[in-house]
Amino acid sequence: MNRFIFFLILILFLKNCTTIATRTDTKNNQAPEKGSFAFQVDPNDIKADFISKVIRYRLQKMGFKENTSSPDFYISFRYSVKGAGEWKRVVTQTSGPYGGYPYYFGYGYSSANVYSTEIYNKMFSVRFLDTKENILWHGESNEENSCSEIIVTVPELIVSVLDQYPKSFLNRKRSFFRGDDETSEIRKQFPEVDWTCN
Repeated sequence: MNRFIFFLILILFLKNCTTIATRTDTKNNQAPEKGSFAFQVDPNDIKADFISKVIRYRLQKMGFKENTSSPDFYISFRYSVKGAGEWKRVVTQTSGPYGGYPYYFGYGYSSANVYSTEIYNKMFSVRFLDTKENILWHGESNEENSCSEIIVTVPELIVSVLDQYPKSFLNRKRSFFRGDDETSEIRKQFPEVDWTCN
């Protein structure tokens, strides 16, 4: 019983210290380094509306301004969440014979429990387009964990994509620890959002 409680506490502790690891690719064709932007977003997509708010906040911190009437470039993005399999772990418990030293009798026992967790791949892709729809800059970030909610990891996905803007790179990996400065700042800007995975 004590081992079970120990493992339960350990799992809860590790869950609260979870890192989010992203893989990011970006391509710079002629990325704007200043100017104004406007979004090309489906107004009926609630998640896309929220994601555009996070992008807007991040870009304004980088010195860009939003201008919906005559922008220098447009921003379009897409996102997806797909099942990526299961993560399995086996916990084995063993016990020796009954009785205490020196009077051992009987046989010990062993039991194994298999726990599985669904894993989800979250993808976020963003494009900066000129007024003729030519791609000026493109970035894509992917992340896998047990949470199926894209909103929960939007700060990490957006920070990892825009973090080295306007550079180009392939398969850049970055880990975010709970309490990361950049992502915590974004979360503080949107206190109405439930950032926990249900």
